[in-house]
Amino acid sequence: MQGDSWIFDRIASHGEQTAIIFEDRSYSYKMLDEKIRISYNLISSQIKKGEIVALLSDYSFGAIAVFFALLKNENIIVPITVANELLIKERVTESNATFLLSFVDENLEFKKIEGDLVTHLFIGELRSKKHAGLILFSSGTTGRPKAMVHDLVNLVSSYQAKNTKSLVFLVFLMFDHIGGVNSILNGVAMGLSLVIPTRRDADHVCGLIEKHGVQILPTSPTFLNLILISEADVLHDLKSLRMITYGTEPMPEILLKNLRERFPRVKFLQTFGTSETGITQSSSKSSSSAFFKIEDPNIEYKIVQQELWLKSKTQILGYLNSSMDRFTEDGWFKTGDLVEVDSSGYLKIVGRLNE
Repeated sequence: MQGDSWIFDRIASHGEQTAIIFEDRSYSYKMLDEKIRISYNLISSQIKKGEIVALLSDYSFGAIAVFFALLKNENIIVPITVANELLIKERVTESNATFLLSFVDENLEFKKIEGDLVTHLFIGELRSKKHAGLILFSSGTTGRPKAMVHDLVNLVSSYQAKNTKSLVFLVFLMFDHIGGVNSILNGVAMGLSLVIPTRRDADHVCGLIEKHGVQILPTSPTFLNLILISEADVLHDLKSLRMITYGTEPMPEILLKNLRERFPRVKFLQTFGTSETGITQSSSKSSSSAFFKIEDPNIEYKIVQQELWLKSKTQILGYLNSSMDRFTEDGWFKTGDLVEVDSSGYLKIVGRLNE
């Protein structure tokens, strides 16, 4: 274990602070620390360092502990949240996973994957550095899902400077999404209390906000629109909300206007990131504006023919199953997002290139 020990020290340092609220049960950081140790002892006795391990689970107290235990064991983690057997098999095969971990009645089950596995260049690079890795898959909406390889130790290190804060944060984006991984890493680095939904419908999420006093809700414009349409915010008391962050898709101006009217005391923040480069630190021009600025020491950006290009210290090593044609020779990633720039240098996502 090299370069990531600080995250385990940080988790332990939060002590009795609530770490996770899941299925109406609260778990402290002390309990999470102990669960990680138990999971690590179990995993390290059966899985060698450097092996590729698929984790079939959505968020739970146990799954989050296993994620950190796999990090500690220097494994390359493949989070899988889909339920379709064919898609599960596809992700296991594309990633060359040697183990599939899943939960049955909260017990961790190990399934060894047999077969002739070829070590990809990027996997070999992680193993030579004794670094844990992370493999995320693209949505596949524009073709075959791409298997993206992150150096997980490098990704985790970008959260080390985060300051501790006492806030209640609802984890909305999925476990196999860069935004979801960002939520977990950012949350434990800062000592936040992470509220985990069991469903992602408006009534359930708003009910959790009311019940647990959630202060920060990260989500998408589509889901925020569902809240307005269903009037779930009227049925539940959401006075605890301080901030709503939105990303993953463009925010329509009319929707933002309607949200501001419905939530006048809440700050709205546009977030931005890609699976290839990670989530960027950003600031919105105002809660009423979809314009934002990238203000991140780990990110460079430029605009080429209205397309946003990024270069990040936390970008992927590469794809396992696709060409690197979206990356230039000098490391710039062509996001495919079309942006508008105002006179003060703020950006707004206005569309996407056809891929």
